[in-house]
Amino acid sequence: MLTATVFPKSQAAIQEEVGELVDILGASLSFLDAETVNSKCRTDAYGCGVLDKSAFGFHPLKYCLALADKAQGLGAHIFEDCPISRIEGKGAGRRFSVELVDSRSISAEHVVHCGSAYSHDHPTAGSLMHSMLKMAALPVMTYVMITNPHPQLENALPANHCFTDDRFACAYYRKIGGQLLYGGRVDAFEVSADRLQQVMLDDLLQTFPQLRGISVDVAWSGTMGYFTHKMPFIGRLSENEWASTGFGGHGMCTTSVGGKLIASAIAEGNERIELFKTFFPIPVGGKFARPAIHFMYNWYKARDRLQGSRLRS
Repeated sequence: MLTATVFPKSQAAIQEEVGELVDILGASLSFLDAETVNSKCRTDAYGCGVLDKSAFGFHPLKYCLALADKAQGLGAHIFEDCPISRIEGKGAGRRFSVELVDSRSISAEHVVHCGSAYSHDHPTAGSLMHSMLKMAALPVMTYVMITNPHPQLENALPANHCFTDDRFACAYYRKIGGQLLYGGRVDAFEVSADRLQQVMLDDLLQTFPQLRGISVDVAWSGTMGYFTHKMPFIGRLSENEWASTGFGGHGMCTTSVGGKLIASAIAEGNERIELFKTFFPIPVGGKFARPAIHFMYNWYKARDRLQGSRLRS
C-alpha cells in the first residue's frame, strides 16, 4: 500500500519517522520521494510517500462469508433479516428474551451488541445498555464507487498498489481489472443517491483530471460508528450483556479480534477484556450530534484543501 502526502511536510521528517518504525517495530516500510510517487500515480496532488510492502487489499464480503461458513461449521446458527424489536431480561441466572418484529423471540444466556452506528436504525426497547450505546455512537457516512474502464486509467495509475493519502478525509483506491475502486469522504449527513455518483467523480477528478469523462458503474454508502475517544469498546455492559462496537471504519480485522476476546470471556472467563474498560462509551447524543459533527468535518475538509493548495504551490 502506498500512502502519499498531501500536506507539506519535510522529507527528512518522514524519512526519520519511517526509519523509527522500521528499527523499533520491524515495519516493512520504504520512503518514496515525490518523483517516485509520481511515477506510480501520476498526479500533481501528492508529494512524497511511504510504501508498506506488507499491506494488501482483499474482498471484504468474501472474508465475511468465509467467517460465517467457518462459524456454522463449528455449530453456530446465523439468522439473517431478523430485525429486533426488544431485548428483555438480565441478571445472573436469568436469560434474555430477544424479541423480533414478527413476534418471534430468541432465548439467550448472553447478548453481544455489535451494531455500531447501525443501531440507530433499530429502536430497541427494554435494554438500557443498548440505548446508551446508541447515544454514544456517532454515525459518520463514507462512500465507495467502482468506475467503468477508461483509456487513461493505466496511464494515471501505472503501479498495482493500493493507494491512500494523509488527509483527514482521505481517499483510498486500487485498480480491479480495467476498473477503479475508489472510496473516501466523510459526512455527518448522507449524500442523496441521485447526487452520489457525481460527488464521487468530482473528488476523483480533483486528483486525476486526466480521467475526465470516466463514468461510474456502481456507487454506495456505508455508516461508520465512532466514539468520542476514537477507540472501539470491547467488553461487558452488564451481567451477561456485552459489546464489540465502535470501530470507526477500521473494523475489517479488529472486529475479529473483538469477537475472539468476547468469546474467550464468555466461554473461559478470560479477563483480558478488562483492558478495554478505559474506553467505555460516553453518551454524547448519538445521531442527534450530527450537526456538530457536520461542522467539525467541514472544518477539517477546508483545512485539507488549504494544506493541499500549499503543497501544489
